Amino acid sequence: MVMWGVVLETVFSILLFVAESHVTSIANTNAATAIERAANLEKEAAALRKRAAEIEREYAWRTISRKQKEILSRDLSGRDFPLIIEYTIDDPEAFEYANQIYRVFKKTTLKVTPYDTNPIPRPRGIVVEGPNGPDEDALIKALTDANLPPRIINNAEIIGAENPKAIRLSIGGRFPPSLKP
Repeated sequence: MVMWGVVLETVFSILLFVAESHVTSIANTNAATAIERAANLEKEAAALRKRAAEIEREYAWRTISRKQKEILSRDLSGRDFPLIIEYTIDDPEAFEYANQIYRVFKKTTLKVTPYDTNPIPRPRGIVVEGPNGPDEDALIKALTDANLPPRIINNAEIIGAENPKAIRLSIGGRFPPSLKP
């Protein structure tokens, strides 16, 4: 009888070991699958966070950074040409952006005049319009150095301007964002 007990105990131990191995194998497989799935979900989440940041940049209001302010002030220090900053209050984002630029230039030696062109819409983006010359070149260089590259319209004299010798800096609305599929 004792022998049957030992045999049964050994067989039972072997069966228990096989069952535990099988359960462990299934658990390990499930854990590996779960880890792989979690890694894939994290990759998807990272891609979605990146796209959300891109969309936010495309739709966020434009601002002038501290570094851009420093560059504009530095590049235009000592200059005293007349500058008309044109904007329209019909576009709140463009109006606020124009105000930021105005405040930077107002702290320089430039003769800055704000001008609301309402109801005449302004061209999109930043446009420099004015007589050719070193002052206009300095303004274009300062804007470009500050990573605010303008479009340029050169006119020997701006018709209808209060000061035809002044350079006009037109701040229009944003360009439509380029949506990527």
